[in-house]
Amino acid sequence: QRIAPPSSPPFGTKLVEDWTNFLIGIGVQRGLQPKSVETKHLIPAWRVSNFDFLKDLNLPESIGLLLKKDISTRLGTVLNLPTSTNYDVGPLWWLPGQADVDDFSDDALESYARLIVEWIGRAEHRHFWTEVKHQHNYRSDSREWPTPLAAFLRSAAWVPCDEPGGESHRR
Repeated sequence: QRIAPPSSPPFGTKLVEDWTNFLIGIGVQRGLQPKSVETKHLIPAWRVSNFDFLKDLNLPESIGLLLKKDISTRLGTVLNLPTSTNYDVGPLWWLPGQADVDDFSDDALESYARLIVEWIGRAEHRHFWTEVKHQHNYRSDSREWPTPLAAFLRSAAWVPCDEPGGESHRR
């Protein structure tokens, strides 16, 4: 059964505040929002160290490559784990579209960058760091690694700019 005929506009101008509260209540958000994914089981150390487990979470291989590069350049952040045990990996945050920025047009990249800049003021610590804990010795073998979101932002792949190269500029 219809609430209103198809010819009626879904949002009138009289109840804007009510509609806004309704949309917020059902989870509609403004702009680009990060997503998180969590592992449901312990992961062997070798799969954590080479980010092989990301495919179980349906994250592209490019995210693992980006994380490896990012972790290797951070002072005090170690990628090596004792290989004889399992680890619990905390939530991994990422932005929709971050694995596709190389395919964006210049206009799309500029729009995407604007959305990131608009969102970044609402970012929280959890968006940038995740805890990797040893199965048994979590008090002595626990470390924070950057999330895919943190590695992506640090890579600056999302920043639209021209690089001089040869006779022309390239993105």
